[in-house]
Amino acid sequence: MKTKDDILNQENLNHERIRDRRKLVVGDVSGRSKDVVFEVNWNKFSKKKGFIKISINGVEAVVDRQQLWGVLFMLGSAYEQEKLVSPFMRKTVVSNYYKVIGVTTTRDVRKGEMINIPLSFTINPETNRVVIGKGNLSKMRLT
Repeated sequence: MKTKDDILNQENLNHERIRDRRKLVVGDVSGRSKDVVFEVNWNKFSKKKGFIKISINGVEAVVDRQQLWGVLFMLGSAYEQEKLVSPFMRKTVVSNYYKVIGVTTTRDVRKGEMINIPLSFTINPETNRVVIGKGNLSKMRLT
């Protein structure tokens, strides 16, 4: 038979959403014995949408999972916020280039006139992806 610690360790290692119905009771530190109850997957709709039911002294509220993550993020210190975000972020080193390109025209502007065009772009060396300005030219590859 699994202990509570085994179940918690297994859930933390899998990093998946809980699929069966679970309740977590958090004790009231004020001593008024009004426990806070968090419940997930209490019906098919909540299981599909990822809602969480919070009950305090018999009064229930249903919140979205993302809203609860926002509250946890707001309450955490900088270190705790980094720990919350770190599984979803990855560090990539990119190179930024700034270049002025000169173009000689043959029509519409005076013939022989040179136009200077400032260009800034970023290159991701892992994927050879080039990003020009705010756009993304993912089809362009370095040769």
